[in-house]
Amino acid sequence: MKTLQTKSYIFRVEEEDGKVVLYVVASHVFGGKWNLINESNPWQGTDSLVGSYGGSAKILASCREQTLDDIKAYIERRKDEGKRQMESEAEKAEARRIEIEDEYRRVFSNEPTVTNADSVYVLLRYLNSKNWGSWVLPAMTIGYSCHQYDCDGRMATTIKLDEPIRVAGEEGTMFQYGAPRGHLAKYRRTVPIED
Repeated sequence: MKTLQTKSYIFRVEEEDGKVVLYVVASHVFGGKWNLINESNPWQGTDSLVGSYGGSAKILASCREQTLDDIKAYIERRKDEGKRQMESEAEKAEARRIEIEDEYRRVFSNEPTVTNADSVYVLLRYLNSKNWGSWVLPAMTIGYSCHQYDCDGRMATTIKLDEPIRVAGEEGTMFQYGAPRGHLAKYRRTVPIED
């Protein structure tokens, strides 16, 4: 059968009365997964898609021959790729979590830690990886308060120091870690100190 694949669908392509008609064979769903559908009714968006391709001739030129088994094999490959990608991302997240905790333990101990750009960065990075309710704030040489915010689905952590410190050549008391651009604009981004 003639098929056409877009980002969201795999279509069976047929010509009826000199016109291209599309039938959904599979659809892309959230998380990179594909579902086999094999619709028997024509897809309602056919005319729009044909127009965006520049006509029936261009749609037909973009088609390829595939069997239903080929499409099923493609969906299985995508499932396996998605599974491997999720496992890889989980491994990276775990390695990052371990790195953040190790860095935190190296900088902070039972004694008050010197408040500087490096220690503020390490603290905010560590706190941002934790739920606000589980925080145990370490002692630092300058008093401070910290808060956590949800910035359109991304967690961000802030610190407000009682005295200014120098970060990237400028003095300040309010810093943040994790906020996307346009959020927490009163706070400056923390940056790690390069050795």
